[in-house]
Amino acid sequence: NLINSNRLNKLTILLLILFPVSVILSKFFSDLTVVIFTICCFIFKESFDLGKNQKIYKNFFIITFFLFISFAIFSSLISSNLGISLKSSFFHYRFIFFSIFISYLFTIDTNKTLKYFFYILLVCYLLLLIDGTYQFIFKKNLLGYVTNPSTRVSSFFFDELVLGSYLSRLFPILAFLYLFLKIKVKFQYVAIFLILLYFVTFITGERLSFLLLSIFYLLFFMFLFKSKLKKLIFFISFIIIFVLTITYSNNFNPRSSITTIAKQMANVNYTTCNDTKEKIKSSGYLMNKWKYIPNCDPIFTIKGIKFYYIYSQMHFNHYISALEIFKDNIFFGVGPKNFRFICNEVKYFLNEFSCSTHPHNYMLQILAETGLFGIIFFTLIYFGFLYLFFKEIFNHNLEKSPLKLILISSILVNL
Repeated sequence: NLINSNRLNKLTILLLILFPVSVILSKFFSDLTVVIFTICCFIFKESFDLGKNQKIYKNFFIITFFLFISFAIFSSLISSNLGISLKSSFFHYRFIFFSIFISYLFTIDTNKTLKYFFYILLVCYLLLLIDGTYQFIFKKNLLGYVTNPSTRVSSFFFDELVLGSYLSRLFPILAFLYLFLKIKVKFQYVAIFLILLYFVTFITGERLSFLLLSIFYLLFFMFLFKSKLKKLIFFISFIIIFVLTITYSNNFNPRSSITTIAKQMANVNYTTCNDTKEKIKSSGYLMNKWKYIPNCDPIFTIKGIKFYYIYSQMHFNHYISALEIFKDNIFFGVGPKNFRFICNEVKYFLNEFSCSTHPHNYMLQILAETGLFGIIFFTLIYFGFLYLFFKEIFNHNLEKSPLKLILISSILVNL
């Protein structure tokens, strides 16, 4: 009763508008916003008017995500590292309440709030793009920071190499707001922005981020073009540009070139392979569990080129470890955030590349840490978005469908 709801409304809207800035500043500030919104969700519960806003609560995704987290908590409770695992799974509830409260904020003053949010996000993008380009040319950003290694570009994220992730994953929100709010900008400025965004995301060296942005570009323009001929011309042109970029990119960023990726998959270190055999033998672990020692035999061959890994040597061994852990913990997994501990056990030890903090793959991490029950909930969420996607594809509302498709596809592509 002591809280002035109008003031708190203004404060939370301000926090929402500044959220893109807080993500750049630090994980602490961005997560603090999530926590504040979670608390506000309970403070404002009387303002939610359940009669009008039942869709916010009685929502397939909210309910399924709630069940997913609840099961993850159960998996944590029966895991061998209860404290660390439970801290990870239990506090994921905050993202549900964070989402609900944002839905509430947008019922207060939608267009005004969204406009402010759009312009703040746009300013963040422009600063990051300018600084990222400067850092690529002069090997230091505008504040004089030099990344390690100096070939990477991180801009104002400094030692965190997540610039590409920020630019690619928030792009659908920026694109949606630009179209939804009907912002008037000259076409040549939009074209320059999109080209610079594509270039900076590529030079960050974050290959997944570059791939995500490429898919977003392809999908969004296919949604927006009305003419089938325009769609075809754009599709062919974009594929040619993408292939040329990853093929002849060694001068800009060798890390993201197709040549580098192919070498990662095709080069095998037989010394390491033989060392691995000896290490496993000396540990007393039974060799007959494996059909082959990872990295010793090619997994497939294309035009005489033998490929030994999926994506890279390290990634491939993470994947094998995750699958073996899943086989021994099929239904409930080993508990969230426990892969880092279990992969060190002798029975899952392959070589020095087999263990990490996580398997670097969403599906394999969910399988290893929450088992079949966890993957069922995750798959339900994914297929739920697929259903919405195809529902809009066959919807003939030419004004609203492209906007909805942009948001739905952004989630599908990220997952």
